[in-house]
Amino acid sequence: MSAAPALANLSCPRCGYAFRGEHESWSDAWPLEGRCAECGLSFLWRDIFNPQFGTPRWLVEARSAGRFPLRRTAGTLVRAMVPSYFWHRLSMNHPIRRTPLIGSLALLWVPVFILFLAVHVQTLHAYIVDTSRWAGTAATPHATEITRHILTHPFSSEPLDWWSRWGIDVDPDSPRAVNLMLWTELGLGRNLLMTLAMPLVTALAFIALPVSRRRARVRRAHVIRITAYAYALMSLPVGAVLLSRAALAPFDLSWSWLISTNISAANLVLGSIFALWWWHAAIRRYLRMEHSIAVVLSVWIIGILSPIAISSLHWALMTPATH
Repeated sequence: MSAAPALANLSCPRCGYAFRGEHESWSDAWPLEGRCAECGLSFLWRDIFNPQFGTPRWLVEARSAGRFPLRRTAGTLVRAMVPSYFWHRLSMNHPIRRTPLIGSLALLWVPVFILFLAVHVQTLHAYIVDTSRWAGTAATPHATEITRHILTHPFSSEPLDWWSRWGIDVDPDSPRAVNLMLWTELGLGRNLLMTLAMPLVTALAFIALPVSRRRARVRRAHVIRITAYAYALMSLPVGAVLLSRAALAPFDLSWSWLISTNISAANLVLGSIFALWWWHAAIRRYLRMEHSIAVVLSVWIIGILSPIAISSLHWALMTPATH
């Protein structure tokens, strides 16, 4: 059988280099292993001819995953908690199936976004009622009114906006007002951006690196897959932090804010360390790139510092508006 038709539509799983004409160097037998002339990736021809070979049955992108979306999503998340194992089992030749991957992300993040909105409504309602009671007014807006205000003003994080909206006359420089302002922290929009920015910035930094763009020539589809699973896994700690804030909201705002802030800080530190492990495992075991430690440190530092710098700049620009 001629190898030309079989190789016509095959390409390198990492860079997409077409294998047309590869068979001309073969003599009496097909080799078991090959090497991409474009990016230098070593591979087994078995995996090129049969991309489904070795696809984990627990993966949400598996062909049969559509029958058990909840079970496959849970199985994928459990294994993704150990990135070295997860990216060792997943290979670049395994087809990227966008529909089940997007469905799994929606299955995880839609409840998180609903919980995120509910926590903000609960916190802001308690904030307004407590402030109005202290100021001697009777501002008790309904939860639907607060929800409408948050959705129509997602980046409105300044307490002055909320006080004027519900007619509360409070001195913003008073100690009690400062304590209440600390509890609210950032607005809904900025919280969402800070939460979602880190994996995206890390992925963009990786794409921009010369070693991934010129030498390894990594296809962007693989970076999207790595980032998508990072977002899927991120839904778990974000949901846990939101549940802790919901549990603490009914109590005294001054000390409950301190506990909530410590939980968020611990989540940020642990999440940053896990992100380092995640990208190192993905770059070394999945993308099979050389100098993985140097690459992952570069993208990790950019991914950590960029959202913090953007948030600090935004906070500095918004601070004068509060005085």
